[in-house]
Amino acid sequence: MVAVYYNGTYCNGGDGASTGYYALTQWATGTAKTVGQIVRQLAAPAVNSERCFVCVVAGTTHATTEPTWVTTLGAKTTDNTVTWQECSGNPTLNGDGTNTTLSSAWRAITVSLGQTIKNNTATHYFICTTAGTPGVGEPAYNTSTGATTADNTATWTCLGAVGSFTTIWAAPTRRIQIAHTLQTNFPGNAFTTYVSAAHTETYAGTTTITGFNATAAVPLFVTVLQSPASIPPGSADVTTGASVTNSSLTLTVNGNAHYWGFTFGSPTLTVGSTQQSTQRHTNGTLNLTTGTLTVGGAYSQTEFVGTTVNWSGAATFITLMGSSGGRFRWRDTANAVSYASTMAASLFSGSGNFFLEAIGVDFSAYTGVGAVALGILTCPRVVFTGCKFASTVTLVTSTTSVHAAMMSDFINCDSGGAIYRHERGMPEGTQKVDTAIVRTSGASDGTTPISWKIVTSSLAIFDVPFEAMPIGVWNATTGSAVTLTIEALYNGAALPTNDQIWVEGEFFGTAASTKLSRATGSKTNPLASGSALTASTVAWDSAATARANSHLYQLGEVIAVSSNTSRVFVCTVAGTSSGSLPGGYASAVDGGTVTDGTATFRAAVRCKLVVVCTSPQSAGFIRAIVKVAVPSSTVWVDPLLTVS
Repeated sequence: MVAVYYNGTYCNGGDGASTGYYALTQWATGTAKTVGQIVRQLAAPAVNSERCFVCVVAGTTHATTEPTWVTTLGAKTTDNTVTWQECSGNPTLNGDGTNTTLSSAWRAITVSLGQTIKNNTATHYFICTTAGTPGVGEPAYNTSTGATTADNTATWTCLGAVGSFTTIWAAPTRRIQIAHTLQTNFPGNAFTTYVSAAHTETYAGTTTITGFNATAAVPLFVTVLQSPASIPPGSADVTTGASVTNSSLTLTVNGNAHYWGFTFGSPTLTVGSTQQSTQRHTNGTLNLTTGTLTVGGAYSQTEFVGTTVNWSGAATFITLMGSSGGRFRWRDTANAVSYASTMAASLFSGSGNFFLEAIGVDFSAYTGVGAVALGILTCPRVVFTGCKFASTVTLVTSTTSVHAAMMSDFINCDSGGAIYRHERGMPEGTQKVDTAIVRTSGASDGTTPISWKIVTSSLAIFDVPFEAMPIGVWNATTGSAVTLTIEALYNGAALPTNDQIWVEGEFFGTAASTKLSRATGSKTNPLASGSALTASTVAWDSAATARANSHLYQLGEVIAVSSNTSRVFVCTVAGTSSGSLPGGYASAVDGGTVTDGTATFRAAVRCKLVVVCTSPQSAGFIRAIVKVAVPSSTVWVDPLLTVS
């Protein structure tokens, strides 16, 4: 059995020059050293080769030549009469006695070089200087500093009394990648890297930070602490401020890790990119000079919590990667994005089958064209809930030219306080909230009457219709049929048929299981003929804009007229209205047209969508789902579901 070294490591690169790791004593020629003293290399080591070393055999360093350091975790280096052991980030030497295990934890377990422990009375620290398997019982440790104790086939060297090591970051790793590398020695255990808020590290060129790729089941926590911090660190010590930047090219942060309080910066930045990885950034900042933030990889899960993305130059979009699927969630974030200059036409794009989700995020600083470009984004599912957007942003679009497994939902998302605002985008069309064309005494949030405006694309057909968001209502009726009715308004010349617009119901049709039953108001099979929907006489003109004389109207604009109340009229030929109200409006019926100056208007067709749910057997929510299969059409749905 391979020994676990320790459950945490300490990292503090300081200012990169004189603090943190750089405050440690450098190795020097011809210097007397005692056991327990710690040094760092004299000659500048290569990036990610910076290490700390503890003296385990006292003596005098070489008179002229710095040793060739062995930088493997716990490895020994001979230096004239001194022996050093690599100890970067070791909790014992960073004053953390709590994360230094007792001797009793190591009985009959193979121990590797560099493992530090304390005796069972917790008075002294020891380091493994000969790898092996300790005996069944605790040995009689020699507690003199520098003395060795044989323990079956292992040997321990006393580093000194516990009270001799009380300084946090006394032997820190220089970079978080070094700490991440240490974790590969600890399979099957959660692991924490404690990082000083004063920590900085900078790279040049293409750089990858790998956060333990062995398995997503083994978390790596990388947590920023205030400086100074308690030993061992506690919840009150957690803060923000540590930074990792790349000054010239791409910085990639991948693997399984949870970064808390970090700033990552690069001209272009990739996070959570490793296949089957899990990565979270909490209370962090991601800075890009100019370019794309790429998130995720195949089968990966990436989450931002309270994390902001900043572009200091011309911004592109946030790209979601993962051709084989993945998930990206962004939640609980104020001021999620910021821009110093230009911004992309869409906030998100993608080249992978991702599930994109945002909850409670303020995106209002983005004032580009659209939140997602549905024609580009290949995410099959996009859900934004309770998010804030700029009023200029189009949340959903339908720009694809083929049927595809894409659906984007914006639930309770608005630029202000319109919590009733729900929108959906699919290749087959869009659904948006309308507050101007509403049914009298219809759906409302208590103050504002609303309807759902559905505009289909040319792709909407019976087999692949546009599917509106479900409308749910609690049903307590069991043992008898329940009828669901929805009022709708259709911009057409005649009543639509039930293979063009219909409603489906989902209910609990059996008490024996939770399997839903489905009822449809459409035709029974593709070869059957559709039948006309039931006409309606309810009023839809209560909030519509009144017709104006000599006004230029655009295609699709909707008006109300004083001579024909209850109906609304849709502009079907753009033009300028007459100087007075034409008499044709008074006699117009649903589907009829009126010539008004150079413009033409058509009375929208009022209809009912009805479905019968046969004998629900359990009380519960019934869901009504409106479907529209008329291509390139407009339908208004009143989302106030009537149950009878």
